[in-house]
Amino acid sequence: MDSVTLDRLTQRLASLGYTYDASADIFALTMVYDKVCAHVRHACNILTIPESLEPEIIDAVCGEFLQGLKMTGRLTGIELEGVVKAITEGDTKVEFAAGTASADDVLNSYLTKLATIDPSSIAAHRRLKW
Repeated sequence: MDSVTLDRLTQRLASLGYTYDASADIFALTMVYDKVCAHVRHACNILTIPESLEPEIIDAVCGEFLQGLKMTGRLTGIELEGVVKAITEGDTKVEFAAGTASADDVLNSYLTKLATIDPSSIAAHRRLKW
């Protein structure tokens, strides 16, 4: 993984609310990146990753990385609870808390969605094996 990709990954993690720790996270992040790239290369039968797949790969790496942290109990500080239940002012109503899903369920669903690369994106780059 080159420094530009690492920088994009750490910026994406920061946008998701996770502070990247270079000494503690570099090995796991590199392993997840290599795994996701290998999956795409094998699924598409290609040797290099197209630039158009980079955003989806970055999201997939971040999703799997954060899932791993959550499973090991190291994922802390990401707050999903809505602060406001409802605000009504005039004819405008804002409501943050929705449904009966817990914050943990919402986080699990989001991380799963983040870690999944759209199959149609992979299919668009697939090459035939001879």
